[in-house]
Amino acid sequence: MKDISFLGPDGHEMSDDAREADVTTCLGMRLTGDIMNEVDERGSEVVSDTLIVLFNASRKTAPFTLLPHKVGQRWEFVLDTARPDAPPGPADENQLYPLHDRSMAVFRIQAPPTAVRPPTQAETLTAAVTAPPSLGASPAG
Repeated sequence: MKDISFLGPDGHEMSDDAREADVTTCLGMRLTGDIMNEVDERGSEVVSDTLIVLFNASRKTAPFTLLPHKVGQRWEFVLDTARPDAPPGPADENQLYPLHDRSMAVFRIQAPPTAVRPPTQAETLTAAVTAPPSLGASPAG
């Protein structure tokens, strides 16, 4: 799976030719946040929400299929510019989402909670060397 992919209304990845065709008026962009292959300054894996942003530039409503991302994960509706008052909530996967004419909609899968890893040996040593002396300790003499 790629970190960024473009989807057709059937929910499947589009070919470059299909995406760049002059007649393409509806597409989705999936931003996969759980495979970024990046680490933060502490060496922990960076994980974020996975999003699908749907775009419809046509004058007609376009049915868009939300295919499952991974087993056990569900898409959550976030917003639709054609329905600004619609509340966020679970989306029906494998169902056709009516993407209204000239609108944009966003769905997400929340990132799983990251596990807390134990400090590395270097971090433990650095903390021990830079830690302030304990209260009540007597100077060596």
